[in-house]
Amino acid sequence: MNHYRLSLNSMRFYWRTQAGITLGIVVSTAVLVGALAVGDSVRYSLRQMALARVGRIQFAMAPSGRYFRSKLAENLQGKLGIAVAPILMLRGSATGDAGTARANNVQVIGVDDRFWALSPSASAIRRDNLPLVAVNQRLSTQLALATGDGMLIRLERPSLLPRDSSMATTTNASTALRLDVSAVLNDKQFGRFGLQSSQVPPYSVFVPISLLQRELGMEGKANTLLIGGGQVLTLPLALVAAQRSGDQALAASICLLFLAPTGFLFLLVGRWLREL
Repeated sequence: MNHYRLSLNSMRFYWRTQAGITLGIVVSTAVLVGALAVGDSVRYSLRQMALARVGRIQFAMAPSGRYFRSKLAENLQGKLGIAVAPILMLRGSATGDAGTARANNVQVIGVDDRFWALSPSASAIRRDNLPLVAVNQRLSTQLALATGDGMLIRLERPSLLPRDSSMATTTNASTALRLDVSAVLNDKQFGRFGLQSSQVPPYSVFVPISLLQRELGMEGKANTLLIGGGQVLTLPLALVAAQRSGDQALAASICLLFLAPTGFLFLLVGRWLREL
């Protein structure tokens, strides 16, 4: 009896054991392949949602409770050669014309064309075709809004002191804006935009930043800078670039707004090194 016949006889005699081993291998392979496929699918879905939320934005400067000149974005863009968009982002509530539906915790964002240039579909948005007032699909569904419908936005006016402080004024603490919807934005049009990581898109209203500044009495002010445009930039690198450019006012502005303690130390050390 040769080895070939011995192998056949062994397989014929132990066919139950061999069948169990083969079935186990098939099932294990199917489970592993399925897990890998599902994992890749979930990872891809989360990545797409993240890209829809931040678009081409790579870094956001959002000092808590601080407002600054929106022209700081132009100075950064000119000195560093990057795309910078100033926005005025506040929280409020929204109701439709009928008044039967209401949405709380709505992010009201004052934007201009520089913001839309950072959207996921920036190449498809033309400057002469930017929406005047836009809402995202989630808010449109909540308030049953369509293009041309009206809505009422209520905002808390920014204050130097917290509203619950005993020294804060309570008069004229909020303002209401009556707006007409000119566009409903999907995810590809930046309707999912938000700086908070979440799988659920926020309620969002996009209005011209000049209109929001005028209504709130904050002409020329913003509270967030969005940086993008294909070049990875972090806050320390922005400060280093501003320092190297020789623009002390720009470097000081970044320090005061975003890196007050560390930034002052950086400027003092930089000045000391130049004087050596």
